[in-house]
Amino acid sequence: SPVMKSVLRLNGDSDRKVAAAAGEALARSRTRASILGIYGLKDTTASAMMALADLEKANMRREAAAQELLDDIAGGGTGGKKEPGLEKVISNLSSAEADARLASAYDLGVLADPAAVAPLTGLLADPDNAVRRVAAKSLVAISPKRQPDMAKVLPLLAHQDQLVRENAACLLGELKQQSALEPLINALAAEKSPRASGAVVRALAQLGGKQVAIPLARFFVKAEAERVLAGMDALPDAKAPGARAVLMLALGHQDKLVRDAALAELKESTGEDFGEDQERWFHWAMTQPELADFLK
Repeated sequence: SPVMKSVLRLNGDSDRKVAAAAGEALARSRTRASILGIYGLKDTTASAMMALADLEKANMRREAAAQELLDDIAGGGTGGKKEPGLEKVISNLSSAEADARLASAYDLGVLADPAAVAPLTGLLADPDNAVRRVAAKSLVAISPKRQPDMAKVLPLLAHQDQLVRENAACLLGELKQQSALEPLINALAAEKSPRASGAVVRALAQLGGKQVAIPLARFFVKAEAERVLAGMDALPDAKAPGARAVLMLALGHQDKLVRDAALAELKESTGEDFGEDQERWFHWAMTQPELADFLK
């Protein structure tokens, strides 16, 4: 994979700390792929390699206890211990160690017991970003059985930490909670961080429908260039009618970087090239049934 190629290159890096971190990550190949998928690690700096090694240590400890916990729960008993396996995992969410909270948050997603929803929701404001991300992924995994309490999730869109806001927006998009529509629209208007703005744009696009068209159109035309570019990168499907519509509108942005990026996306997703001529783009759009229906 591209990540592995980068790690292999870094293993021979002239910076000894980088090389050592990469070597440690390579040595733990058994769970490396799953860790990358779970935590979304794309960075190949020394800090990312160190984080990868730490996460794998937590995952190895999780695996060592997994069979005991699953057997205990499946058997409906306590295994002769004071508390059921599920309660044991939930109790570890209060650990002072981030890797213990992280491992337990992952376990609860695998077990997919609705009883874990409330404690996992509490981790969405955890001090550790990796813990927050895994808690969100586990909540998505459990959501077919039970959705988290929106009264606890929606306020996080205004949290002082931009990474908490980003994670909350990502979760709401994955859950496709229509009750989050208005709060997400308000968050997009208030947000200053490009990264968090991108997450809100993606969430709104995932919710879909014409009700998100006006706020997204306003954002792609009026917002600061850096935020708009982050929003473009976050669009889940550049070929979707709503995405094409806002990209055509972005051709009218005052910043040339935005216009160039919008044109590049449109050319790639449509196979057409009308330059920055919005009139020609919208004339073409009206010849495309699905896109024309969206624009009406």
